[in-house]
Amino acid sequence: MLPRQANTSLTFVTGATQGGIQPRYEIFQLQQNEDQWNIFLLALQSFQQMDPSSELSWYQIGGIHGVPYIPYAGVGQCPGCPTTGYCTHSSTLFPNWHRSYVALFEQSLQLNALAVANQFSGDARSRYLQAATSLRMPFWDWALLPGAGQNPFPQMFTDETVTVTTPSGQATIHNPLHSYSFGSANHTFMKTAFTPDSDVTIRNPTFTLATRESLRTDLYALLTSAQGFNNFATQSLYKARDNPNSIEMLHDRVHVRTGGDMAYIPTAAFDPIFFLHHAAVDHAYALWQLANPEDFMTAWTEVGSTYTYTSGTVENAESALTPFRSNGKGGFWSPDAVRNTTIFNYVYADLEMGQSAAVIINTLYGDDNLTDTRAASMGIHKKTQPSHKEDHSRKKPHQQKSETRQEYIINIRADSMGAEGSFTVFFFDQEVRDDEVCSWHESEAVIASHSFFTGPGKKGDGTLLSSAGTSLTPGLRRAVKDGRLASLEEEDVVRYLRSTLRWRVKMQQGKAVDESEIPGLEIRVLMAEVRGPKALDEMPVWSPFRALEL
Repeated sequence: MLPRQANTSLTFVTGATQGGIQPRYEIFQLQQNEDQWNIFLLALQSFQQMDPSSELSWYQIGGIHGVPYIPYAGVGQCPGCPTTGYCTHSSTLFPNWHRSYVALFEQSLQLNALAVANQFSGDARSRYLQAATSLRMPFWDWALLPGAGQNPFPQMFTDETVTVTTPSGQATIHNPLHSYSFGSANHTFMKTAFTPDSDVTIRNPTFTLATRESLRTDLYALLTSAQGFNNFATQSLYKARDNPNSIEMLHDRVHVRTGGDMAYIPTAAFDPIFFLHHAAVDHAYALWQLANPEDFMTAWTEVGSTYTYTSGTVENAESALTPFRSNGKGGFWSPDAVRNTTIFNYVYADLEMGQSAAVIINTLYGDDNLTDTRAASMGIHKKTQPSHKEDHSRKKPHQQKSETRQEYIINIRADSMGAEGSFTVFFFDQEVRDDEVCSWHESEAVIASHSFFTGPGKKGDGTLLSSAGTSLTPGLRRAVKDGRLASLEEEDVVRYLRSTLRWRVKMQQGKAVDESEIPGLEIRVLMAEVRGPKALDEMPVWSPFRALEL
């Protein structure tokens, strides 16, 4: 395999250093700034074309997460550690490790942007240098609904070419948001059953409007109901009522719904959408931090292993986020050291407007009966994704009259690493056929679904359980609207689910399998009573979840 760069000069993670502290924008908002959008695309193109032996290249940074399983920045494999990537999953290190990872990507992105800007001349050079100096990594907010006429999986990710302004004039180039080409870099590890001859990353997106609605509903629930940092951070707290939801759980769903290389841990970080996605995860984390400023990581015993720690290792806020070296005396960044985003010279534009966490959360992801004029009145995201009040209205039919409503979630517990790769559990309230498995994601019979993001091949023994929750409430509302369900009251819902609820498992390879193929799989329906906010500056109040007897 291609060796890493010689470690005579180790790579330190600084984030983007030019311009001081600058805002990260949602990608549709960044697109509205013509100069920054142009330099962003050119910087991505330059980044992807870097010498793969450089530790700041796309190839080397992408390889930190998984393949080709070789040391980065002089950080070797620990004794007893498996041959795998550095990435921390099923761990409370998850949010802060990936925060540092995106900062490293952003660091190289800006260096490339500055280099490209310097190739222009005259006024254009000054403009693009200014744009590059303030450029930070955008995020794709998959929890915002697309507007009328917009695809659930944005066209900017599917267009194969894009028109840009280069130092030589206007040109049409390969869209660097579409895919990454390995070129001369070793990529024999990418030759799978899905891409036997491919030297570029691939995708197979299965996003629907219902998928996006589910992500919004579940993120709102997570931001307003999570109990403690550890519960927020990881899906490995597997007692269903202790941890019905986590940011890692939502993150998994986006990976698998994007499909292709993004759907497998070893290859995901080579896909250009990876860091847009993880910047969105970090945005959600920063918003959770705004709502919970005193809450942080507590001691945690690892249940999984990486290239640098083994199962059973006790982690805390001072643990090393390897392989991300800092300039400090400790050698590596730690969760406590990266607790504030400004350490890496960025903030999020929509979190810096002087609004409370409740106002921002309700405005971005809350009920439309509070937020009909939300983006227009506050400027949050500035309607960067086209208005979603037309064909894709978020009005909720048949809402209960009382201030307190019932919220229902499906809780899925499983040893996801014990399966033959990533998979999705689909929940139906109508009949479906196995020979239609490849279109299940589009079926009107789907009442909910959740995906588990893993690597290929079985690595679990049925004991490394994860807990994931996804809301049933949007699907139940559709059943009420269609006249199949009398109401959202508990008695009606229990009766309905007893007679209609069924589930099937679809492997990422596209085949349906019996649920016995997923070790430890257990399904529960949970309910909580929620007293909704009367105003934007109030948070909803959630009761503890309890399991329904179905």
